[in-house]
Amino acid sequence: MSSRANKLNLPIIKRNIPKSEIIRGFNAYKDTIKSSKNKIHGNIKVYYKFDKPEVPCNILKTDDTVNPQVGFIVSKKLISKSVLRNKIRRQLKESYREVKREIIKKYKPTETLKIIFTLSGKGNDILRLNGKLNYTEIRNDMTAILNKIFSELRIPN
Repeated sequence: MSSRANKLNLPIIKRNIPKSEIIRGFNAYKDTIKSSKNKIHGNIKVYYKFDKPEVPCNILKTDDTVNPQVGFIVSKKLISKSVLRNKIRRQLKESYREVKREIIKKYKPTETLKIIFTLSGKGNDILRLNGKLNYTEIRNDMTAILNKIFSELRIPN
């Protein structure tokens, strides 16, 4: 795809989440889930935790907003097929990536935030019955749940 874009002189758009914004390691996930709040909306369940910024490694250059760190969990116990688990994980990542820009511009967070996305009980039930989830529903649920989380932030004046 990138070689074709280069031949047509089109800009190459990075469509990934930077490594500095991804939660890494079992202990990081465990600590975040243990000491976090959670919210459920539709097919998505979110664990989230606010912290004071420690190291400004993920602070944007333009202003003092901080990008949240995210993680995605899809349970092997509930979805045994790895192809389906990875597809759902990719859908969650893509919907977060699309929604993140709008949310960051709207709220401009200054505290670090760790978020872990997973499927809710409703999402697991729909997946078991249909074998797939609707991407637009996932995106709408993620927009609503992130608006709820970011509205809890204390915004400096």
